[in-house]
Amino acid sequence: MVYRGKPGLGCALCRQRRLACDRRRPSCLQCVRIRKECTGYRDPETLRIVDQTAEVSLKVQHRNQSSSRVSSPPISLDDHVLSHILNYWVGNQAQGAQGMVWYLPELLRKDPSPALRASITALGLASISGQQAIPKSNRSIVAAYGKALCAINDALRNPTTAISDSTLTAVSVLSLFEMITSKMGKNQMHGWMNHTLGATRILELRGEEQLNSDLGRFLFQNLIVVNAVGALIFRYSKHQSQKIEMLSEIAASNQDENSRARHQFYIIALRVNDLVIKIDHAEKTTENLQSLLGEGLVLEADLGSWAMSLGQNWHYTPIEGISSPNHKDAMSPKGRNGYCKYHSLDIAGMWNLYRQTRIMVNETTRSVSHCLLQFEWKYEWEYIMFQAIDTIDQLADDILDTVGFYLRSGPPGIGAVLRLQLPLFIAAICTDKPSERYTQILEVLETLATVTGFEQTSSLARRLREGNIQGILPQLSIIDL
Repeated sequence: MVYRGKPGLGCALCRQRRLACDRRRPSCLQCVRIRKECTGYRDPETLRIVDQTAEVSLKVQHRNQSSSRVSSPPISLDDHVLSHILNYWVGNQAQGAQGMVWYLPELLRKDPSPALRASITALGLASISGQQAIPKSNRSIVAAYGKALCAINDALRNPTTAISDSTLTAVSVLSLFEMITSKMGKNQMHGWMNHTLGATRILELRGEEQLNSDLGRFLFQNLIVVNAVGALIFRYSKHQSQKIEMLSEIAASNQDENSRARHQFYIIALRVNDLVIKIDHAEKTTENLQSLLGEGLVLEADLGSWAMSLGQNWHYTPIEGISSPNHKDAMSPKGRNGYCKYHSLDIAGMWNLYRQTRIMVNETTRSVSHCLLQFEWKYEWEYIMFQAIDTIDQLADDILDTVGFYLRSGPPGIGAVLRLQLPLFIAAICTDKPSERYTQILEVLETLATVTGFEQTSSLARRLREGNIQGILPQLSIIDL
């Protein structure tokens, strides 16, 4: 009798080839891709203790034979990349671990365009290289990126393929590639901004028809929110588009709670970006500062109301008193007793985008009220300043409490670190240094940089370690009173 552990649940072909099986029905993606019949999946309740006497005897007999054996064919690079993408970026919705690009299998079935396949290969190679500490300048990665760019340009020349889900996703996937391989900074993130703005232009061309499908609506709303928050960090104004705002209103009018929530947040994020740009360029007079403070307080109230209006699907559950039985839990921030559980990584990511944005609003009101106090002491301004500090502290703690959820989500949670790293960084630079929270965030970012190999995560950790945070927050600190 032999205990053989928990049996693999994938189909026979995936187990034979040692690839990740997504266990979709009626056929897994691996079998669809190579046009083989999928034999179905194992029962998870299969007996784990079996009589293997005959099998073991046969193995011993074979070892004693001098006849040569035919080794199984090696796994190709394409298979290896696809397996990695399925594990870390697609995930398994049935198991509650939905990756950042969970919709890829559906697109690959419907429209496996050269642009989409080339972009997936580039992302997979960059992601694998990070985990295996291979330089991002590796020839195969650079070549894959160049091939993806050429394929996307070819698709954009055709009026039909230019507005397809496949082409839009290919551009989005390359923006993830840029985040993996680029350092944090406006100059280093030039490629990411180009891809994001390019995706926005495609959204405009796709028009209202894209909102008729669940996938089209998700792609639209996800991209415009990411674009708006990116504009807030990197201070570019090209995010604003009357056509995009009109399409967002149409998407929110379909009575879908999720669509309405994303639209409302998108509109608030645009207003926050306008305020931040205004602060960077406004004359620092008492009158101007009071006007800016009033705008900041209105945005703070609107963000608070947005969070209070969210439906049940957006709610999360605090999990307290968690021990650290394995290495994943051990990577949670030290000194934090528990974490928060969300319905999905996507919902957790949206919550952190909200917290990141609200932290920047409160940092703005804190800075403006502090500057006003240099002109004249008023109880109202002092109260606003300390209230903003308390709000920032609470939001920073809430962001830290999502780390455990990401790490407990398996490989898809590691891929989704791209949605966690910037909120952590913003929380840190708005926190007093040195402090326990600042140290916790720095340690988390350094750990995540080691685990993922993402260049941007490593860059953010270095900037915190070196105290290099210029250009992120509104520059009120340079006011000459």
